[in-house]
Amino acid sequence: MSDSDSFIQEVSEEVRRDRMFRLWRRYAPAVLGGVVLVVGATAFNAWRDHSRATAAQEMGARMIAAGEAAAPAARAEAFLALADAADGGANGGTATLARLRAAAELAAAGDAGGAAQAYGRIAEAADTEPAFAAFAAYRAAVLAAPQAGAAATIATLTPLTAEGGPFRLLALEARAAAHLALGDRAAARADLDAVAADPLATENLRARAREALATLGAQAVNG
Repeated sequence: MSDSDSFIQEVSEEVRRDRMFRLWRRYAPAVLGGVVLVVGATAFNAWRDHSRATAAQEMGARMIAAGEAAAPAARAEAFLALADAADGGANGGTATLARLRAAAELAAAGDAGGAAQAYGRIAEAADTEPAFAAFAAYRAAVLAAPQAGAAATIATLTPLTAEGGPFRLLALEARAAAHLALGDRAAARADLDAVAADPLATENLRARAREALATLGAQAVNG
């Protein structure tokens, strides 16, 4: 390579370096700002995920501890306290589950009225998931049936018997019992037929419906 070629090459490299330096000075703040944002967002996401995981573990441990109380009434009280602590934020689902467990423990303790009221509050809460709300409404209706009466029980259960409802078949079975309490065998038979014919019914549920239908048929013959 000649001296002139070497000189031209050195000049070209110097020009490129100078151009790169000017570009760096112009765009460095934006580049560094972007890097800081990316690093900060990554760190924040990691912290948030860790916090959520830690909170979930703590809530899980508290749920287990609440379920280990000696008596149903004590377990109900523990689950209600946990639900109050979990209200709001990311723990709304945990609060609902804790309230469902509290209502179940009240029923286990023999407090059907208190359990029905607890389930009713869950069903009516605006932040309750639809499936949980339907289950709570079903349980509230069944537990309150002796005090509410057959007609009121039918009125409460009927919305739950709509096609596609998650607890439709159980609601139909319970409504059939309420129809029978009113002496309306035709309505009871219609509900039980729907349960027995539904392909989504479990074998146990279908067997109960068929047994009840057989009993109705025998009563009709004997009557």
